[in-house]
Amino acid sequence: MDKYLKYKIINILLNEIKSKEKNKTEKRGCKKKHTDKKILNIIVERLITGLAWGQIEKLKICKKIGKSTVYDRFIKYVEMDIFKICHSKILDTLGIVVDNNSIAYIDTTSIINKGGCCNNVGFSPGIPKHKSCKLSIISTQNCIPLGITLSSGNIHDINLIFETLPKKRFFKLLYGDKAYISEPIKKKLKQEYNIDLITESRSNQINQIKLLKKDKINMKNRCRIEHLNSSIKQYKLINTRYDKKNSSFLSNVYIILMKITLSRSEFNQTIV
Repeated sequence: MDKYLKYKIINILLNEIKSKEKNKTEKRGCKKKHTDKKILNIIVERLITGLAWGQIEKLKICKKIGKSTVYDRFIKYVEMDIFKICHSKILDTLGIVVDNNSIAYIDTTSIINKGGCCNNVGFSPGIPKHKSCKLSIISTQNCIPLGITLSSGNIHDINLIFETLPKKRFFKLLYGDKAYISEPIKKKLKQEYNIDLITESRSNQINQIKLLKKDKINMKNRCRIEHLNSSIKQYKLINTRYDKKNSSFLSNVYIILMKITLSRSEFNQTIV
């Protein structure tokens, strides 16, 4: 992660934390020993290096700061929903850019779980003999992630569409692979959300789907969301899940999505 993007993300998170704390009345004599900027810097650096909470003392920026202090502050940020709110605010700022792209792609990726007993964990057919969870993502043509959801590994991809849809839909066409073939889902998306779900047809399918030339080109470009999934899973803490709580794991995912959104946006300099 570039230093510019790293400090950009930290500043966005800091602004949100300050706005949250202004609404709360501070107790007398209760002052933070370590600033939020230092703690956030350690949290982001831990995500980059892939260290466990017990190993963060190896970081140079973690001098004279205990691991329990960093972990407790991280849980506090998670409970305040800081990471998710900041990601949604970035998307709101980029709404004009995303609105020009009426095309979106959807795909899922399986993540091996090593965090013990967790929520939303099951056995996936793609990863036998391993408990896993499934991350569903919707992105634009520019690989800007719009919506994500986390589910058990044994849930079919088609059942995650409506949970993955963002609150503000910036697209009219949604492209998916053959796992998203479902006439009832297509009708529901068209009637309730005015979104056309476009997929290829299976070889043994009775009613073959004839795609237009535009749809064939856009279907070939669906590999972009595959690249987005691989770029997210380059980080150890996301490629393999060690967090027991969904909120803690998704917070790390939101940090990476913020980095991807800022790096691939032409208007990243306007976000403060």
